[in-house]
Amino acid sequence: MTKKIFFICILCMISLLSACASSGVVQESYDSLLNKAESLEAALKNNQANIASFEKTIETLEAVSLEYELYKQEAAEYSSNAEQYASDYSSLYIDYSLFVEDVLLYADEVESYIEKMSEYEGLAQAEAEARRIQAESIIAANSIAESQSIEAWKEASLIAAAEESSSIEASIAASKEASSIAAEEEASRRAEAGEHDINDEILFSESGLMLKIKGIEYNDGNTTLKFYAENNTTTNYKISMDYIAINGIMMSEWNFNALSCAVSAGKKANGSHVLDNDELYQNGISDIYVIDMIFRVYNDDISYTDFVTDQITIPTPLYDGKVIDNYKHGITVYDKDGIIIDIIEFTNDIVTFAIINNTGIYHSFLFDDVSINDYTHTNAIYSLRGTALNKCQTVMSLKLKDFCKENAIEKVEQIEWNLIVQPQADAIKDYEIEGFSFTK
Repeated sequence: MTKKIFFICILCMISLLSACASSGVVQESYDSLLNKAESLEAALKNNQANIASFEKTIETLEAVSLEYELYKQEAAEYSSNAEQYASDYSSLYIDYSLFVEDVLLYADEVESYIEKMSEYEGLAQAEAEARRIQAESIIAANSIAESQSIEAWKEASLIAAAEESSSIEASIAASKEASSIAAEEEASRRAEAGEHDINDEILFSESGLMLKIKGIEYNDGNTTLKFYAENNTTTNYKISMDYIAINGIMMSEWNFNALSCAVSAGKKANGSHVLDNDELYQNGISDIYVIDMIFRVYNDDISYTDFVTDQITIPTPLYDGKVIDNYKHGITVYDKDGIIIDIIEFTNDIVTFAIINNTGIYHSFLFDDVSINDYTHTNAIYSLRGTALNKCQTVMSLKLKDFCKENAIEKVEQIEWNLIVQPQADAIKDYEIEGFSFTK
């Protein structure tokens, strides 16, 4: 009995120990699962944080993509502006070159004036000699007059001087009166012919900016074209005359009295373009029948070209529809593709070219690589250059006197050159016609 109880106790202890052992394993499993759950929860939170970070990154990338598209648009605009800047730079370079040409022309004029002064000096010396002879005659007369009454001689001299002075004043007054009458008659004739009235014709009207030609005024030495502008925009503009031709003959591009009309936003303005009558008469123009013009419009707020007009042709009331030929004609050396080149004069002192443009658009022309009797004329490109509007002629000259002297050329016989052609005065689009040669 005692042994059975002992064994039962042993079995109970074994069962109890086994149960305890099993309970520890369960506890360990529970703890392990709990740790894994906590780890998973931490990983979930970390993933959620990563997802939020990824969402922010996506938003950032979308913003960057939008900025990139904007940058692409700005780059395209910058590229377009760069092309315009290049075109404007080209125009500025042309203007600078023309300015240099004008300076050289002025230098030539100064030289001409010096030559004239030398002639005047010779005339002055001759006059001085005549006065010396006259003085000697007066001295001789004085010697004779010494035997006569000095007072009577003085009185006679004063009377003679007064008469001579009165005669000179009368001649001057008569001359002034005649000039005034002639000017009034000419102005009256032109007024009766209707030359002052071009019927307020609108030259252009674009994007709220409008320009009219009001008429023509004639003054001593000048002919003035009158203009009227209206600016119905919010931008300040300046309108300038780029090129002008009268009766198909191009006028000087370097005119310090050319139209330059500033018209503020929402305002009006009057402007004028003054033509030199000497230039008109030198080109055989006594009456104005047709005016061809191109205008450049600047955005005055940023000093940038806004647009350039097409060629504008305005007939005056004198025009009767007949062909006007004020062209200078000489020896034709080129006639192709609407461009006609004539040599008007070719001497030891000067060479003169005339170019007629029948291409349909205006062109600028520059003579390059010019040589005289095989001697290169490096400055020729500054003088032999000009612009011709469509159906107009430009005339250009190169003085040779000093060049021939520097190169010991006794007789000019040959001239050679290449011609640079710039459609619409665009240096980017220019092309060159090579191999021109003319021999007397």
